[in-house]
Amino acid sequence: MSASIPHEVLSEAFQKQLKGRTVSCAVFLTYEFEPDFFELEILPVILPDAALSHVAAVKIAQLEDVLKHQGQQIAVYYDRGALVIGSQSAKLDIKRIPTSFTSGVFHPKNVLLITEPRDDGDGAGTTPRTLITATLSANLTRRGWWENIEVCHIEEVDEGALCSYRNDLIDLLTRVRKATPSEVSHVALEQILAFIRKLSPRRTRSIDGVFCPRLYSGGQSVVDFLEKVAGDRLHGVCLEVISPFFDDSGTGPLAALIDRFSPRGVRVFLPRSEDGGARCSDAVYDAVQRLSKTEWAALPQSILPTRTPLSAAARSVHAKVYRFFDPATRFEILFTGSVNLTTPGHSKGGNFETAVLVESRPKGGVGWWLEVDRKKPAAFLGTDSESVTDVTTLLSVRYDWASRVAECYWDGSATPGPLLIAAQGSTIHIHHVALPRTWEILPTSAEALLRQVLESTSFLQVSEGGSPPATILVQEDGMPFKPSVVDNMTAAEILRYWSLLTAEQRAAFLEEHFEFLPAALLELGKDVLPLAQTRTSIFDTFAGYFHAFHTLERAVIEALDVDKPVVAEYRLLGQKYDSLPRLLQRLLDSKAEQDAVNRYVLSLCARQLVKRVRREHGDFVKKHSRAFRVLQDLIDDVAHARRELSFDTTEQREEFLAWFEEWFLWRAVAPVGVAV
Repeated sequence: MSASIPHEVLSEAFQKQLKGRTVSCAVFLTYEFEPDFFELEILPVILPDAALSHVAAVKIAQLEDVLKHQGQQIAVYYDRGALVIGSQSAKLDIKRIPTSFTSGVFHPKNVLLITEPRDDGDGAGTTPRTLITATLSANLTRRGWWENIEVCHIEEVDEGALCSYRNDLIDLLTRVRKATPSEVSHVALEQILAFIRKLSPRRTRSIDGVFCPRLYSGGQSVVDFLEKVAGDRLHGVCLEVISPFFDDSGTGPLAALIDRFSPRGVRVFLPRSEDGGARCSDAVYDAVQRLSKTEWAALPQSILPTRTPLSAAARSVHAKVYRFFDPATRFEILFTGSVNLTTPGHSKGGNFETAVLVESRPKGGVGWWLEVDRKKPAAFLGTDSESVTDVTTLLSVRYDWASRVAECYWDGSATPGPLLIAAQGSTIHIHHVALPRTWEILPTSAEALLRQVLESTSFLQVSEGGSPPATILVQEDGMPFKPSVVDNMTAAEILRYWSLLTAEQRAAFLEEHFEFLPAALLELGKDVLPLAQTRTSIFDTFAGYFHAFHTLERAVIEALDVDKPVVAEYRLLGQKYDSLPRLLQRLLDSKAEQDAVNRYVLSLCARQLVKRVRREHGDFVKKHSRAFRVLQDLIDDVAHARRELSFDTTEQREEFLAWFEEWFLWRAVAPVGVAV
């Protein structure tokens, strides 16, 4: 009789793990990557307290708001040949880094998160940071997270603690970095590596008789890894294997496991189509049956509902599980992750794979998960291919919104012919590779076209010598300087937005701005405080200005004080809907509608803010000297409103404004002992 198989919804498992915590850094490793699904459905899972609409356009704007206020570093590493084109393009500030793995495919599926306790004023913020490591079979796609049957194991370790898989993680992330083009920024990966290096390696293999987790990331065959790490515990027990993919003929990996560990019995999951056909070749089916003590098997029907709410087809089994167990001693060790029962998956020098080896202590009895399947398949459909497309390219393109530089990188040793780079049916550039594996700057004309395209899509098509085009995803840097998905706020709306104190208020404001109120407020799933009404008295107007700038200044300075410069880049220098440059530009664009006094006072508020940043964070100013020059020019342009102020004579105006500006820009200091 089958033992109970533990299962739950993948997103709910992550949200449970993240309860009471904030993610400060995240790295995702995946084979297939569906950018729009990742942004709209997976990213909110690691931002569980974000107030988000169900309307896609509003949701993206709200996610953009969360990322720029919290400053998380997020990166996705994916196989360049496994890009899944969804209904929309990527839009958010997430590093999207293609990989090239010469001996096979880049096939790991992992999530690594650095979390910090959410300090609600009860002292919770004094607990250590935590690294959460998830090893999955699921790709970052709709099928992986919503439709397939997948497997996931989550571990966590506190900052500075002992960790049995510390060195395994270092090896994994070092290999990931080597699989990417040179000179790519790995900020999120480096932050996680820095956290891992402060962990202490656990020298003992087990604690109280329970095997400590270990992580496989290649460099040796699967059987050699299992033998080296836990071989004495894996010999002579029962083995069952769940894998959706096999070699086209033969059973090399399975035979190697049986030869090495001599299991007393083996069951292998037989993937079937809805009409009963076997998703393997007849040669594989017969070869498995000939192996000693080995039987084909099926998952219990309770794990295989025939339909999902989102699909008319039965759910596909995409999990990869190798389960060693002994019913008599209630012993169970699982090896789960990305490794299929294929030669590239199991061999040294094959695919880049990851899997976690962990001992489980089930509460009930330990028995077979799989049920013997002796029914002869009606047909043999062959093994499905996990590759997404036969058309790929070694070209990478990146664009820096801060410097407005576009570059290409050919990740091959041989120089290709002319490469046609296009988007939305129009040619952007015909690129002649001069130096392989070197970033080459594109001409100004191509940069201008690419910049225009990137405002609507980050997908490009690349073809060589008339070959079918391959789709690539542009790597975008300097995202604070990219025009926002919301670009029509007035100056008054920007100031009002700065004044909002909570994420819920900002989320509601964006709903209102997108004209989805009041119905969309219900989609936020929590009580949203009503927004303050616009005031019209002179006192309220200027008090509102000062409050808005105080809120902005506090956010910028606090971010720089805790070394989160990206938040300051977004708010102080960037081109998003609520940045300081956007406010100043709106003031210039609407001179006829804006009172000169208002424009003048707002320019002084901006001068005061920049003055403080220059004084307290000179390194940040030096790093972004070009952006600060642009910002200062905007402030000066708005300050020209002082010429429109009415005085009897020019001399009177200059004398009064010189006095006024000196006192306005002089920062008041509260007396000692007085709270402010």
